[in-house]
Amino acid sequence: MSNELDLYSGGDLAPYQPGGDLAPLSPADSWGVEPDYLSERPTSQPLPQQVEANVAAIATVFEHDMASLGFVQRDIDKCINFFKSMLVNPPTRMPQIRHKYQTWQFSHDIQFQAFCNYAATQKFPPELIQSVAYWLQQLEDYQHGTGRFAGQQVQGPTSADPLDSLSDSDYERVVQINAQAAARTDGILRDKWGTSYAGNMRVVQEHWNKLSTAEQQHLEQMTTGWVKGTNTPEVLLGLYSQAIGEGSIPRDSVAIAREIASYENMMRNDRKNWMKSDDLQARYRHLLTIRNGGR
Repeated sequence: MSNELDLYSGGDLAPYQPGGDLAPLSPADSWGVEPDYLSERPTSQPLPQQVEANVAAIATVFEHDMASLGFVQRDIDKCINFFKSMLVNPPTRMPQIRHKYQTWQFSHDIQFQAFCNYAATQKFPPELIQSVAYWLQQLEDYQHGTGRFAGQQVQGPTSADPLDSLSDSDYERVVQINAQAAARTDGILRDKWGTSYAGNMRVVQEHWNKLSTAEQQHLEQMTTGWVKGTNTPEVLLGLYSQAIGEGSIPRDSVAIAREIASYENMMRNDRKNWMKSDDLQARYRHLLTIRNGGR
């Protein structure tokens, strides 16, 4: 860890604040008592004193930022304690995914997936998980001098845009790769959404427009093979899921039928506002798909 963390103070980072009223997720009753995700290896020696000091500084900033977003102190403390435990005794293999949070940006991160499994047992709301994910990404950018912190921690002239280091021929190749990736993603989404494609893409675009510049830059980062994140189906499907509040979709048929009926009532009695609500229309279509046995 950097020894310059004292340069950072609470409020510099702006964790993601997703829109919509997402209800907390409830883990399956069969999960039983809280599992110990950190028992895969013996506990190591205590952290060095300097590291402990840096961890405490980071925890203080995290606590300040999460509290400023309105999350309850009990949940914030549990997050801090869990991440401190992982520093001493980190998981060494990808855990079985036992949560339903939208975490595509950390889908291959062993520690974050372990955290999400733990979070599900504690019934943390999806808003907290998304804010933690964005906060951690911003912390990493700060410590490496990348993203909106470019130049703050890096010695010598550097560029936040990896494309700047490419030759003209390599740059053209990246442009071609992304054109092909965008076309492939478009085909995947058209096949998945069918006649709902145009409406769902409007929902994605509207949600994208609501994101901050920092959030957009994060999602536009290059993935494997020099493909921009926004040219992948995973990112666009993630935006769609956030826009319609997929985490709060009811799971039982009675609740699904009740919500469908409420939208159909809106169609009949408040047609003007219904026609302007692309996100509600998309959620309605999603509920119909679930009711009819689809996904």
